[in-house]
Amino acid sequence: MACLIALGVFMVWLVLDRRIERRHRQLQQQIDAAYARAAAGQGALAEQIAVETGRPAADVRAWTGE
Repeated sequence: MACLIALGVFMVWLVLDRRIERRHRQLQQQIDAAYARAAAGQGALAEQIAVETGRPAADVRAWTGE
């Protein structure tokens, strides 16, 4: 019985880990796209990251230090 519980916990952990990895990869792609647009002169980096990620611009400016 304990083995089945441990297996269930392990499977839940695997699913959550994959979701976290997928979300991290998606955010990284969005930030990379924002860096590319900012480098191309299409606005400040913080605003580009805010647009790409859907986060409030004030939070992004605080995070980037702009």
